[in-house]
Amino acid sequence: MRNGMKRITTAIVASCLWLTSGAESRQPNIVVIMADDVGHECFGCYGSEQYKTPQLDQLARSGIQFNHGYSQPLCTPSRVKIMTGKSNVYNYVDFSCLAPTERTFAHVLKDAGYATCIAGKWQLLLRDKDLKPGVNPGTMPEDAGFDEHYMWQVKDRGSRYWQPTLTFNGETKSYTKDQYGPDLLSEQVLGFMERNKDKPFLVYYPMLLVHSPFPVTPLSEDKDCKDPQKNFEDMVFYMDYLIGKLAAKLDELSIRDNTLIVFMGDNGTHGSLKSNLKGRVVRGSKGKTIDDGIHVPFIANWKGHTAPQQNNDLVHIGDIFPTVAELAGAKMPEGITGRSFAALLNGKVCDPRESMYMYYNSRPSEGKGTKVLAQTKEWKLYSTGELYQYSKDILEKESYSAGSEPERASVMRAKLQELLDAHPKEGLMIAKAPEGHLAKEKKNKKAKKNKNKK
Repeated sequence: MRNGMKRITTAIVASCLWLTSGAESRQPNIVVIMADDVGHECFGCYGSEQYKTPQLDQLARSGIQFNHGYSQPLCTPSRVKIMTGKSNVYNYVDFSCLAPTERTFAHVLKDAGYATCIAGKWQLLLRDKDLKPGVNPGTMPEDAGFDEHYMWQVKDRGSRYWQPTLTFNGETKSYTKDQYGPDLLSEQVLGFMERNKDKPFLVYYPMLLVHSPFPVTPLSEDKDCKDPQKNFEDMVFYMDYLIGKLAAKLDELSIRDNTLIVFMGDNGTHGSLKSNLKGRVVRGSKGKTIDDGIHVPFIANWKGHTAPQQNNDLVHIGDIFPTVAELAGAKMPEGITGRSFAALLNGKVCDPRESMYMYYNSRPSEGKGTKVLAQTKEWKLYSTGELYQYSKDILEKESYSAGSEPERASVMRAKLQELLDAHPKEGLMIAKAPEGHLAKEKKNKKAKKNKNKK
């Protein structure tokens, strides 16, 4: 009897050790949230007293708040970069387009055994009216590695907020005037997590909020308010509220300790808006390469893993792909230019980047110009030669002049020029594409107009 009890006890201990080992080795769930059109100046954790963001402030306090987090200046460039982990110079095609040849973080995590879901704004597929011979059509969500997809702006647009038009797993539907798009998408995210709580999952949540237009939210006190600034502030609060619901759902499902949440913005705030931050009035600079156009909130929270900290490393959205791939134990594709900060999330020493490179050409088909820059946490050099110490000249008003600048400026110019020279001079996919169809149409119309004048 005693020997029998001993064997039973040994079996129980062995089973417990096996279960513990399995729990510790299980791949973490990953939730990547990207807000639409909001800079770092709109968050309490970054010093704002104007905006109310209690849920994100708590995630920042209990996780890692990156104080030097950067995006691209505009939505599609950021969406391509975050999903592929590559600088736009290597794979950007055009606005509202993701080349179908690109592998995303959803592809590699799916190959590593993850259930994958995306909910929010797509904007990576050209609409039928924009398709022309020889023009890259872009990518459907289901072809980008996502098992489930709940989207606005795939092929159809319509409203994103009240009475929205949304596409759920390929089926497009217009909802009623009392239904709010962000709520409908939030419900799908929560449902996906519940259905997949017993296996590793990826949720990519490129939120609809807080892009223009600026209507009231379900929690706005004045349901008839027409003030864009006030409504925008309410939208920031509602975005925060939905993120709080997501975190609470993870707690409810008892998987919070095994889930990494990463939050950031896709670019700066809309240019019509003004925000007060630490005694400075910040005008929204979406679409610009000055700091206010690309400096975004960047928070990582992995309960029980991330040591709470204010982190001053330089990070950008291209770093998310290699980070989540490393944590998932996924095979890294070739050509990734981002740098993983997975070690930091696990409380280990992380070798931070000293500088970053940015290629920006949002609408090459319309003949828009290109901006290329390299920067540290203090200095920024453009490929055209303008050098700014933007930490002291935040709006980039006074460029240093090569040949007559202080020694420190010359040293930084040389260092950043090396980084610029290490990349192609022009976007590789843009250079290979036929002449931009919209630019070509404009040229033809102008020629026809001049001919008629004659």
